[in-house]
Amino acid sequence: VPPPDVWLDEAFALMPFEDRLGRPVVMLRMRYAFPKNMSHEHFEAGFSSILDAVMAHQLWKRAAGEVLAENPLDQYVCCLDTEGTSWANFELNAIKTMQRLATTRYAERMAKVYVLSPSPTVSRIWGWVSRLLLERTRRNIILTPRSDVPNLMRELLDEASLRKLPCSLGGTGPEWPRPEEARTQEEKAGALAVAAWRRLGTLNVAEAEDGAAPAPAPAAPAQLQHRLHGCSRCLCWPFRPEA
Repeated sequence: VPPPDVWLDEAFALMPFEDRLGRPVVMLRMRYAFPKNMSHEHFEAGFSSILDAVMAHQLWKRAAGEVLAENPLDQYVCCLDTEGTSWANFELNAIKTMQRLATTRYAERMAKVYVLSPSPTVSRIWGWVSRLLLERTRRNIILTPRSDVPNLMRELLDEASLRKLPCSLGGTGPEWPRPEEARTQEEKAGALAVAAWRRLGTLNVAEAEDGAAPAPAPAAPAQLQHRLHGCSRCLCWPFRPEA
């Protein structure tokens, strides 16, 4: 699913690196999420595109011959950075859309969800949202107080990923640009997501930092293209034997 421009411009969903177990990390900067600013179709397409990127990234690694012993189910980790959020950043239909996609089309892909720096308001919202979730989903969601976030991220990430994580979250890298400051697609969505979309052909041309178009990424193998685009069942379980 191609990421809509309106979704990219929000720059709230990033996939910049993997964790120690080789699982892609999806960072949701909730203070920049305003679901009411885009159509339901655009929101669903945007969320689908980031999870397609998760799957494409993992499938590409397998196609390249990597053995993913520590992530056999091709799962991902999601971190919701709730610092500075309010009720305006949450919308019922958007929450239901994310839940529906995560438990149907992308079933069993989510390993853990870490809710970072929940304020009293976010904790109240969580109490409301948790009633909409399956029990097994609730067990995989961990609320992490602000004081514990740096230690959590250092346990979750290796040194290479910590160098890409902002200091405010326990890393050693620079702060990520705000949406209005983000210029490149990598700044808007994260390097891993953009690389996966380019391989899938959903981002054919992307801007480089010097303003020149970069060399195109290698095309995905035919088998990988089939598994991602052949049918909805392929999306749910990409290692299904060929018919």
